[in-house]
Amino acid sequence: MHAQYLGPVDCRPDPSLMFLDLHRYPPTCYLMRAGEDAGVGGPVTEGDVLIVDEARHPTHGDLAVIMIDGVREVFQTLRVGPQFRYQPVGGGASRRITPDLVLGVVVSLVRRCAV
Repeated sequence: MHAQYLGPVDCRPDPSLMFLDLHRYPPTCYLMRAGEDAGVGGPVTEGDVLIVDEARHPTHGDLAVIMIDGVREVFQTLRVGPQFRYQPVGGGASRRITPDLVLGVVVSLVRRCAV
């Protein structure tokens, strides 16, 4: 699943964040928006705003933002023995990824719901 970089947490580029206390997040956090390939059936839905902490290292079950061929993508982290594999959120085969490609861990998700 692709994700678009929105900027640092304190920039508030999205109205869905107006009720969220962004001061509780460290300065190592930034915002991303889930792309249309996120679909509607997984842990992340198209249009969700993700709060990502670039200082955190992924552990089993985390959503991690990873740079693949110059594009930010979101993966589910899976621990297999002493190693990690990364499963694309939108589906597909899991893969090993070098730690230098991990851009951070999703620490919060804001979903805008239609009324």
